[in-house]
Amino acid sequence: MEEFGIEVKVMSLSYVIESIDGEPFHRVDIGFLCEYIKQHQNVTLQNDINQIGRAWLDIDHLLDEPLYPSKLSRHIQTLYQDRKSSSYLGNESMEA
Repeated sequence: MEEFGIEVKVMSLSYVIESIDGEPFHRVDIGFLCEYIKQHQNVTLQNDINQIGRAWLDIDHLLDEPLYPSKLSRHIQTLYQDRKSSSYLGNESMEA
């Protein structure tokens, strides 16, 4: 809601990615598979100073997009194709 102004229903845990390498602290990213409910109008979107942007991305070209953590592109495509995937994606290393 705060980033896109949409309401969703949380379905299940999708991924956990740790980030230790190259970070000043141990960061853990947690993502959930959600079902779109509706768009809300007149919502004040919250900006995050650590984000470089936000956008809806075309699933067919996801591997060509700069997505961080970088391990997410392939994981999202696997989920979209309704294939099994591990929820724990490990450490987001600098080379990944």
